[in-house]
Amino acid sequence: FVSIILSLWCVRQVGYDANNVKTILSIGSDMTEKNRLKRELKLSDERYQIAMESADIAIIFVDKGGNVPYLSDVGFNLMGLEKNNSINIEVLLNRIHPNDRDAFISNILDCSNNLKQFSACEVRVLSKDEDFRWFTFKFKLINNPTTGDPCMAGAFYDINDDKEKDLRIEKLAFEDDLTGIYNRQKFLSVVKETLINAKFNNLRYAVVTLNLDKFHRFNDLFGVETGDGILKAVADIIKYNPYGKDCCCARLGNDEFACLIRLDRKEEHLEQYINELSERIKEFSQNQYDEMKLTISAGACIYMENVEDYHDVFERSIFSMRIAKNDPNKIYQAYDSSIKEMILKREVLEKEIVEAVEKKQFELYYQPKVDIHTEKIVGAEALIRWNHPTRGIVGPMEFIPVAEEIGIIDKIGLWTLETACKQNKLWQEQGLTNIKVSVNITSIEFYQTDIVGVVKTTLEQTGLEPKWLEIELTESMALVDVEETILKMNALRELGVGISMDDFGTGYSSLSYIQNLPIDELKLDKSFINKIALDDTTKNIISAIINLAKIIGLVVVAEGVEEREQFNLLKEMNCNIIQGYLFAKPLKKDEIIKMM
Repeated sequence: FVSIILSLWCVRQVGYDANNVKTILSIGSDMTEKNRLKRELKLSDERYQIAMESADIAIIFVDKGGNVPYLSDVGFNLMGLEKNNSINIEVLLNRIHPNDRDAFISNILDCSNNLKQFSACEVRVLSKDEDFRWFTFKFKLINNPTTGDPCMAGAFYDINDDKEKDLRIEKLAFEDDLTGIYNRQKFLSVVKETLINAKFNNLRYAVVTLNLDKFHRFNDLFGVETGDGILKAVADIIKYNPYGKDCCCARLGNDEFACLIRLDRKEEHLEQYINELSERIKEFSQNQYDEMKLTISAGACIYMENVEDYHDVFERSIFSMRIAKNDPNKIYQAYDSSIKEMILKREVLEKEIVEAVEKKQFELYYQPKVDIHTEKIVGAEALIRWNHPTRGIVGPMEFIPVAEEIGIIDKIGLWTLETACKQNKLWQEQGLTNIKVSVNITSIEFYQTDIVGVVKTTLEQTGLEPKWLEIELTESMALVDVEETILKMNALRELGVGISMDDFGTGYSSLSYIQNLPIDELKLDKSFINKIALDDTTKNIISAIINLAKIIGLVVVAEGVEEREQFNLLKEMNCNIIQGYLFAKPLKKDEIIKMM
């Protein structure tokens, strides 16, 4: 059906016709299309309102006078406002988090000066539940359809769930799991951004890195959970420091931390800060852990003075820290020109070590292990030396730590093991008395490689019986991860290989720990032996260790024996084996053959 609606409009009375009938003039118009458009517009508006309300999107108008001529029902609901309230910009600002108000005002000002684009911001708003939630506001400058005046028309909606999800993801990506402060990745990002801004604003910053000295002792004595508690406490001490908001801190990994500090003071204040930090950490450890002192080694590099690149600042701070760590009289080292020379030398050394591996410039020396009663050689410790083409013989203390850091220690260790096994097998084939040869294994080799598989393959390839090989591990290294250590030690012993505990007495462990480790031999450190003839207390301690070690079935070796008086005392104490300059220094393979 077509519905025609006539609008009857009485214009005027015309009069009567000849038959005396009243005549009325009227005008009719077709309203069908107009009403159809009205219905469609109303339906469209209802759809729009349903869409906005179901999506919880609020509509808002703000005029240039700061009034709010329109706020949708959703807007009132999201903000927890009564609909009969008089709304203006001041009411809105009171609902916005104080720290976000400037951003909101800036957003509106940007919008009022821009005719083409939307202006957007994310702010926290006090919701109907009286909790701050994150909202996105978007505005665009238009003419008010009612008054024709310019106004900011916009929409806002709740993004709190997504924001919290993003924050959780960011926390996982950028925070250290244990301490809650930044991790290495985030710290470097902050350093980069901060130092770029510093360059343009002529500001000075320092990157400080620090390491906890001998932290493993606390883990060994009190357990890993206690160690984790110490790391958390140290993170708090570093975080809440005199530099306050001008300091960003992070845990780089294990027991290393870093700080980025703005320097608007003299450099001596930086050193003072590090000293105060050291004292606070030391005081904390003494109060909590039976007077044990936890000390630090720190390094610093100042931006705008030494280097231009943020990564160089960080790396040179790390390098300075390592220099401080290697000097027992220092807790702090600032980067300077002398350290630059050391870095250049270090780079040369790294290249030369790589070349030494490729060109096989290493050789093994052997130090005899002598039975204390028969004074005959019963074993030998294989000690690596670097036969440098221009410098001559270089000791392991100079190149082994560097080889560990640049990731080639496994190659050097494999060469050492193979060479020692081949040499021992050759001595046996030459008819010499069978002896055990000891090979030192580094922490990286033991924990990060298949050391059991490597030893097994080497023995098979060289033909040496396992009983003539002994693996030496340091006390501190063996106690890094006791469970894994025991598993690997047992696997090596199942092959028939002997296990020796080197440097006993330099750490905080005791024989109660040692008796749980599957070892065959205990080596007393040279620092003990040096005082055996000078100090009755040391003599009594050594005697007790030897007696207890024998009770649990261990062979005891005394290292660093240089004097006959030391030898005689150890013999009286019934020590098994000695090793030291009294009998021989480390010898080349041809020299030790003569002694054998």
